[in-house]
Amino acid sequence: MCMGFIELPEGQQVAPGDTIQTDISLRIYPAVKPEMSVGRQWRIQEGGKLVAVGTILEVLDPVA
Repeated sequence: MCMGFIELPEGQQVAPGDTIQTDISLRIYPAVKPEMSVGRQWRIQEGGKLVAVGTILEVLDPVA
């Protein structure tokens, strides 16, 4: 499990069924880090509610 933030450009909305490509900033727990690899699919939830499914396209080096 990890927590993160998705920021859309001002005025942009995403509706059910839409596909977008965007950057996501995550706080990754050490045990999860090995699971973060290109092609991996993961769930995006708000609380216990599933709101999207994502696929990792690129993993960047962490910001210190």
